[in-house]
Amino acid sequence: MKNADKKKVACCVLMIFILIFLVSTCNTIGSVSAQPDFDAVLGNPIAESDLDGAIGAEWNDASSYANVGISPKRNAELWIKHDGANLYLAMRFTADCNNPWLALQLGNTGCHNTICDGAIFGSDSYTSNGYKDISFQGSGSWYPTSDSCQDGCGAMSISSSNVVTVEMKKPLNCGDSEGEDIAWSCNNEYSLVVAYDSNGGGSSGGSESHTMFMPTVRTVRVSPDPIPEVPGAMFVIILIGSAISVIIYKKTSAFKIPLAKKKHIQLRLSGHCINKRSKTFYKNDNYPFFQHQSFTIKAR
Repeated sequence: MKNADKKKVACCVLMIFILIFLVSTCNTIGSVSAQPDFDAVLGNPIAESDLDGAIGAEWNDASSYANVGISPKRNAELWIKHDGANLYLAMRFTADCNNPWLALQLGNTGCHNTICDGAIFGSDSYTSNGYKDISFQGSGSWYPTSDSCQDGCGAMSISSSNVVTVEMKKPLNCGDSEGEDIAWSCNNEYSLVVAYDSNGGGSSGGSESHTMFMPTVRTVRVSPDPIPEVPGAMFVIILIGSAISVIIYKKTSAFKIPLAKKKHIQLRLSGHCINKRSKTFYKNDNYPFFQHQSFTIKAR
């Protein structure tokens, strides 16, 4: 087999392993085009005592997203997962004051939709720096006391630099219709609206109102699967394939070139070793002295 052909074989071997990896990964995570905005993956339950307004290891098995826009004009980090019985959601962003509120609308596609479940953090109108289950009853109207069970729970913290962190746990389907509670199930998509306020209606000290812009409606898929991971065996296969490709490439990189029958040949060598007896030269990166040097080789 010619040296060029050997190189092609090595490249083909490497490409085959890369393709196997890509196909396996694609089969694991599904079609990119079909992905919702957020994927609530299957994870471990979080104890209520760990919902303390601080993101910890309990969120390691959740889907995480950066630069999530929240109305009116803030970007947040978001974590989301479920354990088969409860939905868990956490967010972190920097506010323009130390007394904002953050609200979630769970379900429906508009803002303040009627007959819609929700949650609110930090509103002075309900519970300062705390959490309340609420339900939306149309524009400008919500009431947390309508759900006497208060099935969800959560926490909110605000740092000295106005970094707001919220954590929430809410039943996927508690069967309580009094507070318009969600009834979400696996393999289905639902809408989520996030908004915050810092200058009125339960907040103060800032200049940003949730009414400045219409909130963006996003989709959440309740996934039956945990976070996709590349199997360990696939890593081993990729490493073996890469090693084989490197070995083949190294073997074919030392190639023999017969000298032409001209009396003098000017060669520009980079990392090659000259074998005068056989009138050949070999690629060898262990001879730095010869790198980037010009030589005259006489054919005899």
